[in-house]
Amino acid sequence: MKASVTSLLILTAFLSAVQTRAQRGPMPDMTHDQFTKQADGRFAALDRNGDGALSPDEGGSASGGPPLRPEMLDTDKDGSVTKAEFAAAMAARFEQMDINRDGVVTADERRARRGQMGDRGRPNR
Repeated sequence: MKASVTSLLILTAFLSAVQTRAQRGPMPDMTHDQFTKQADGRFAALDRNGDGALSPDEGGSASGGPPLRPEMLDTDKDGSVTKAEFAAAMAARFEQMDINRDGVVTADERRARRGQMGDRGRPNR
């Protein structure tokens, strides 16, 4: 009985998550300005102490996006990721996704980019 209740709770949580994603529908096209605004919001959510830099203990996925890889973002290697470093990395990411360079990332471009990615979000070689 206990296992059945646990299984039912897990199934309910899973179905709720699937329904929530289905309600949101497909991700809309995104302009560079929209992407930048979203990146700014993610930085603010991650910067829990509000000091304008992400320390190693703030680099999780609290904003719902993928986990950060601070070693890739900390360009000056001082142990933290500043808002400028984060913004530069996000701008580069937008440029990689905007395949036709029209300033808008479409669903097709996102799918194509995901198809190019290998394990852990690294490009296939």
